[in-house]
Amino acid sequence: MLNASLVRATLWIGIYLLLVAMPLLVLLTGQVPAGAGFWWDFSMALGFAALAM
Repeated sequence: MLNASLVRATLWIGIYLLLVAMPLLVLLTGQVPAGAGFWWDFSMALGFAALAM
């Protein structure tokens, strides 16, 4: 019984992480614009991930 609930919980956590990461993975397929700096890109990625959650 415990094993089945652990597998189910792991599956749901994996699905959640995949759905949250999907918008960032979609952004990787697009055209890369000219560099705006690491911190700008990092803050945009964090904001995009926060909106996805």
